[in-house]
Amino acid sequence: MYNLIICCNIVKKNFGDFLYLSDMKIIISESQLGHIMGGKEYAYHVTRRGNVKGIMSKGLIPRVPKDIIGGDVRGVYLFPSVGDVENALYNWLGERIEEWEEENDKEYDEVVLKVDISGLELDIVRNLEWEIICLVRIGPERIVDVFEM
Repeated sequence: MYNLIICCNIVKKNFGDFLYLSDMKIIISESQLGHIMGGKEYAYHVTRRGNVKGIMSKGLIPRVPKDIIGGDVRGVYLFPSVGDVENALYNWLGERIEEWEEENDKEYDEVVLKVDISGLELDIVRNLEWEIICLVRIGPERIVDVFEM
């Protein structure tokens, strides 16, 4: 997933209470751009391959992450881009998966679900730039792809 960077050269002028600055950059993800242009918005969920059959029949059910004690919201945790998934897998999420594998003495065997979140804006929380939390069940019809990283 790539980001689109819009660069604007704005003349710096002072008009009373308004100050216009120069060299503004707006960074928009491919997913956000598609949504802005009237298309679909996608997010990505990491799960174990063994969970896919159940998810494809029941959908993604909001939960509080098992490894977090207190403070987290019940929801379906998603990433806004494939780049955010990669970053998490190479860092904190990869560490959590390794811990799970050691505790359970088996491979986690993760896959990524591409999820259509268009139209769910009222049920979504975006507190962090790399995390989307959907507060309601996401039906299986919204899962458009399953792939490995």
